[in-house]
Amino acid sequence: MEGKLFDNRYEILEQVDKGGTSFVYRAVDRKTKNIVAVKVLKQNLSKNRDFVKRFENEVAAALSLDHNNIVHVIDAGHTEEVYYLVMDFIEGKTLKQIIREEGMLDLKKAVDITICICNALNHAHSAGFVHRDIKPQNIMIQKDGQVKITDFGIARNTSVIERAAKNDNKIMGSVQYIPPEQARGEKTDRRTDIYSLGISLYEMITGTLPFDGGTSVEVALKHLKEPIPHPKRKNDRINDALNKIVLKATRKNKRLRYSSALELAEDLKLCFERPAGEYVKLEREHLRLTKQDKKKIRKKLIIGISLVLASAVVVATVLISLAMFGTRNNAEEEVSEPIEVSSFIGLTEIESAELATEKGVKIERLYAFSTDIPEGEVISQDPPQGETVQPNGTVTLVFSQGIEMISVPDVTNQTLEDARDILSEQNIQIGDIEFIESEMPEGYVVLQDPEADTMLPIDEQINLTVSKIIDLSIAVVPSLKGLYTDEVRDMFEQMEFVKCFVYLEEGEDGQPHEQPGIVLNQSPQENMEENIYNPLFIWVGAYGENFHIIENLELSIEHPDSLVRVTIMEEESPIEYVMKEDKLKKGDQIIEVELVSFEAKEKFMNVYVNDELVQKTLLSSWRRKEQ
Repeated sequence: MEGKLFDNRYEILEQVDKGGTSFVYRAVDRKTKNIVAVKVLKQNLSKNRDFVKRFENEVAAALSLDHNNIVHVIDAGHTEEVYYLVMDFIEGKTLKQIIREEGMLDLKKAVDITICICNALNHAHSAGFVHRDIKPQNIMIQKDGQVKITDFGIARNTSVIERAAKNDNKIMGSVQYIPPEQARGEKTDRRTDIYSLGISLYEMITGTLPFDGGTSVEVALKHLKEPIPHPKRKNDRINDALNKIVLKATRKNKRLRYSSALELAEDLKLCFERPAGEYVKLEREHLRLTKQDKKKIRKKLIIGISLVLASAVVVATVLISLAMFGTRNNAEEEVSEPIEVSSFIGLTEIESAELATEKGVKIERLYAFSTDIPEGEVISQDPPQGETVQPNGTVTLVFSQGIEMISVPDVTNQTLEDARDILSEQNIQIGDIEFIESEMPEGYVVLQDPEADTMLPIDEQINLTVSKIIDLSIAVVPSLKGLYTDEVRDMFEQMEFVKCFVYLEEGEDGQPHEQPGIVLNQSPQENMEENIYNPLFIWVGAYGENFHIIENLELSIEHPDSLVRVTIMEEESPIEYVMKEDKLKKGDQIIEVELVSFEAKEKFMNVYVNDELVQKTLLSSWRRKEQ
């Protein structure tokens, strides 16, 4: 990509970042001479409608917005090959990176960052855009401290949200920061971003998330049902004002949140001047009561009824108490029997609705993929079977969408690292990785199984075949057993191996072997891969050699237990016959070696110490051995 020119204007200099769907490059704008960032949708995704739509959303949103705290988009376009977006080049880190490095941030720093984000969101909301994925990963902090919102990839214009909500049941956004209405697939608005920003502020000032761990469904359910833990419990430096601001921003009922990012920013500006937080209008939120809470309320009601019989004054008091719990005038009617929750597991939506009507409860529907439960049946429920709810209370049911099927992207011709990123973005696990010699550059994906555009169940894996450099120094060892040494010599002229050591095996009582001149064994064994510069070793039956020479060798051994090998060979032959092999101690040594040969021809004696040739001598004075 380096050197590529987009629109005859933006010249790519180098890659600076990458994600599962796009690369980010540092580039120069030839027109202005400025350094810019070019975000390029990965080529293999340019034919994927979902990824292209998300990229186009980001382009449309970004080109419509102009604010100091939103990454400025300069240009956008596409060719037949790629979609690209040209932005200001930002040198800095994501807010998520900073939180990971520093843990909980300085409170003033966290508040200042949040106010900047509020200003950016107020601008986007005023222009009709809801970001829908506010999180620290999408907040850039420049080296000079400037705050920038990025990634409007799933932003929606509020003018089309009403229509889109009817046709789009997908839960978009990151589950750790997702507001309840977005988790339900309901209509989103500016208060959706405020919730996510409240969770991000919580993470900044505590160093942790309020709900984390478990499955995505479990985290989403916590956002739906459980109150946000008070951040001041995790950081005692947080004052009441800031604690209340976080709680108000993250109310389950969006009507109880801040109505605008500007309103949130105004409260944040006062949190250190008025630490008691009396100015924060935090309305009480009624969540579904637990079984234990319901027992306490029932107990109080029964006690109140007893007091009614004793005193009219107490009657008035009890009636006031009952009113606080949403009671009617008749105390006997208020002690309504709780309903025991039946099991909805395995029921279809129609069967669930019929059972809910029969039992007098309402159901709230959530949807999740499942590898075990057939599509349309209930996977889980809250509360579980056996617990109780009040009449007309709510039971949350998670219905199966069946096995999640994913369109397999094309990762061939990608580096293995980039292939991992692309597949991880789509939650596809990599199975076996096989490395083969290929003409492609090392580390590139040559083949994939299944192929691109195949629909793959989410729980299945994709296998990759990756190229490795052809190592010309490696060859397969041939079978040498049963061959004569002359045949081995002839084979070496055709083989890539450069040397072979031969050990002579005598017969009984020093007699010639019953298979003279034939290879009895070899090392390495046949079909093994071996470096061609490493010698092969063979054991050959001895003929009963007729000629010999006695040599006294003077050697200086530098290392203890050095391996000394003495061989004889014909000139330029790859075959060397081992005459002596032994380990010697360190120091000056004199060893006697008997060199034997079947014929009295000129040969060379080679002396190796630890596989290094230290001496080579021409031999010509062969003498016939006495029989």
